[in-house]
Amino acid sequence: MNIEEYNFKDRLLKGITTDGHFKISVVKTTEVVKTAKENHQLSLLNTVVLGKALTATMLLASELKGEERIQLRMDGDGPIGFIIAEANSVGEIRGYVQNPAAELDYSNPETELGDGIGLGILTFSKVLYNEAEPKTSTIELVKGDVNA
Repeated sequence: MNIEEYNFKDRLLKGITTDGHFKISVVKTTEVVKTAKENHQLSLLNTVVLGKALTATMLLASELKGEERIQLRMDGDGPIGFIIAEANSVGEIRGYVQNPAAELDYSNPETELGDGIGLGILTFSKVLYNEAEPKTSTIELVKGDVNA
């Protein structure tokens, strides 16, 4: 593999301070987001929002042990509808958007990225393969952005 091929690959880097008090994880998901955009024919809005969800899910999944996976689901009243992102501990990731062509009115200066999902709920599930039911938590989305 040459340096150009290496630079284009998605990857996860993890580290820990020498005293063991802090961990850091950095993930690059450019290629997986490009693939999702092409496979699902995503609008610009959905590419950004699903990309953030995939990146967040991959970061969270990097702390999983064994055959576990996590799922992040955002259901809202905005034009996107819902978004699902799922990842496991070995780096496999997938995502889905309910309305892949959804866009916002960018001519309105008050339009924000979070308006794409809008108000709704965020559900986080951790699936343990030795248990029948996933561990699930749900919170209210007061602003439909992964950053909020």
